[in-house]
Amino acid sequence: RILPSFLVLLLLTFHQHFNTASLLNINHTLLSSSLQSHISHSQIESVPLNVLDYISLRNSSTFFEYIHQLESFPELNHTLSTASRQEYYAFFINAYNTFAIRTVMENPCSTDFFGKCQIASIRDLGVLSVWKERNFLLGGEKWSLDDIEGLLRGVECEDDGCDPKKYPANVPMPIPSKEIDYRLHSAIVCASISCPDLARTAYFSETLDEQLDEAFNSFMDNPKKGLRVHDGTITVSPIFNWFYSDFEKSALVPHDKDNNAALEYIYHNLRDDHPAKDHLKNNLQEMPLFFMYNWNMNAKRGHQVPCLAAGGGDNHTHTCLSWIMQLQLLVAGGGGGVSFCVF
Repeated sequence: RILPSFLVLLLLTFHQHFNTASLLNINHTLLSSSLQSHISHSQIESVPLNVLDYISLRNSSTFFEYIHQLESFPELNHTLSTASRQEYYAFFINAYNTFAIRTVMENPCSTDFFGKCQIASIRDLGVLSVWKERNFLLGGEKWSLDDIEGLLRGVECEDDGCDPKKYPANVPMPIPSKEIDYRLHSAIVCASISCPDLARTAYFSETLDEQLDEAFNSFMDNPKKGLRVHDGTITVSPIFNWFYSDFEKSALVPHDKDNNAALEYIYHNLRDDHPAKDHLKNNLQEMPLFFMYNWNMNAKRGHQVPCLAAGGGDNHTHTCLSWIMQLQLLVAGGGGGVSFCVF
């Protein structure tokens, strides 16, 4: 009687370990391969940045295979309850960036009065707010971009879970507040020029710290949108203004109540040989200026292709016509046409 019980317990333990381990090993290399093949460095509106070729990415089976893995992920509470902080961050940062890209790729274009279709900004998409619409499947639940960002930041979360009114059901345990790494603001990318650059690779748990350090310093290296010191004046991304409370409460950086928390955070994470390092050290109490935020797309320019209908990865086109053109077609008895998005 003892042997069968022991075998049952052993089998259950093995089954649980196997499922958890295999699920945590989601194939982020699929995302890496997609990004490496479709990102190049360019300049838009005088801002140097990594640009994404959204057009050719639409034909990437590898990218849509990665989306399928995210959508097929089982209930997050069970599968990520034993995940490390690094696995947790890698999973949700990659999910955010993937779904932001998908939002651009799969939404129909908006039209102007003359029927011209153009995605100028990710903020043009969505019915009410592109950030709050729960269009993405994770762990059997619908998530929004705000949901993912908020969970990473620990918003509305305590050590025993997250506010069910704020997040989808069955969310995973949040990272304890003392372990939240706000370099994440340099890693999640909102498909815009002034966002931190989209990395050419996915994030991996094994190299997460180095990757976050690279993302943060790459952002600070950009004097057009990250950090600039000119004639003694410090200018930084408005991200450090919008999320000031994050940097103020960061437990990973020492704080002095007389210092500006955002500048303190930048100083302690900035590489030692950055030309602004010494100036920051001596001026941590200053109130910095903020760059104007450019919400235009971080897309490769010069492309003109049909808008795809929601669903992605297929060859269907989406009718994208102004109300005047639709009326003209209706009067003429014509059907829908194929319109074009211009990046």
